Amino acid sequence: MALTAKQKAKLKRLRNRFDIGPGYGSILRDAIIFDWSETQLIRAVTKSKVFRRQFPGILEGGNLSDFLTGQENASLSASNLAKAIGNYKQLWQAYETAGQAFGFGKLNRNQIATLIRSERSPDEFAAGAYAVRQVTQNAEAFAIYNQQRKAMGLKPLERKELFRAVARRDRKFIDTIEAARLRQLGEQFGFSAQEAQAIAKGLPNFNAQGRPTGYVDPGALVNELRSQMADIGPELKAAGITDVQIAKFLANPDSDPDNISSAIQRVIAARRGTGGFVQGRQVSQGPGGGPQTASSPGPVSYG
Repeated sequence: MALTAKQKAKLKRLRNRFDIGPGYGSILRDAIIFDWSETQLIRAVTKSKVFRRQFPGILEGGNLSDFLTGQENASLSASNLAKAIGNYKQLWQAYETAGQAFGFGKLNRNQIATLIRSERSPDEFAAGAYAVRQVTQNAEAFAIYNQQRKAMGLKPLERKELFRAVARRDRKFIDTIEAARLRQLGEQFGFSAQEAQAIAKGLPNFNAQGRPTGYVDPGALVNELRSQMADIGPELKAAGITDVQIAKFLANPDSDPDNISSAIQRVIAARRGTGGFVQGRQVSQGPGGGPQTASSPGPVSYG
C-alpha cells in the first residue's frame, strides 16, 4: 500500500522526532497506516529487537533508565524517550573520548550498557581508566596489582577483565589499585599488602553517600610522605609514630584516630622553638575542631 503525501510527511516527522536510525521502517509505516496512538507506537518501538540491540541499557525492567532521563520512574512518553536516546548518544561519545585518553579504544554497545547501568559519569570512567593505565603500564606494575588482589582475598584479573571492573561501582577495585601503586611508588617505606590497603582506603575517592568522586593518584601521597619523613620523620619515629600511621593521616586528615596531628604539631612547635623551619604539610586546628592542613611556602625536598 503506497503512502499518501500526507502520510509520508508524517513518517518523516516521526523519524526526526525519535532519531532512532534505520531498522524501524515497518513499525513507523504501520503506525501511520493503522493510525496508532503515541503509546502504541512507543511500545512497539521499545519492544522491538532492533531497539534492544541499538540501545542496550536504556530500559530497565521495561522502564526508561533514571540515569538517562534525569528523573525517577519517568513515564515512557515520546518526550522522555527522545531525551533518553539523546543522552545515550551523548554519553557514548563522552565515554569514548574519556577512555581514549587512557588507552581504551572504541567501546561496543555492551560496554556502554555496563557504564549506563552502573550510572558512571564520563569523569568517573576517565578516573577509573586512568587508574587502570597506571597498573598496566608494564608487566611488573600489573604483577604487583594482582599480588595485591591475592593478598586481599580477591581473584586476580586478566587485562581483558579490567573494563568490567572499572565500569562497576566497586570500591575494592580502586582501593586495590591505589594500594598496589603505593607499594610500587613507595618501595623505600616497605608497606605490606595489608598496610597499603589500609592507607588506600583513606584516600578520598568516595563522598559521604558512597558515590565515587574520582581517582586520587597515590604519587602525590608518596611525595608528601617523603617530604614529611625527610623533614620531621626522625622526631615522629622517636615519638613512636610509624610510616603507615603518617600515611593514613596524610591520605585523610579529617580522620585521625591515632591523633597524628597533635604529634606533628608538637614536633613543629619544638622545631620552631629552636628556630628550625619545618617544610611540608602543616597542621592546625580546623573550624570544626579537627585537623586542618596546608602546605608551607618554599621548596620541598622529596629525598
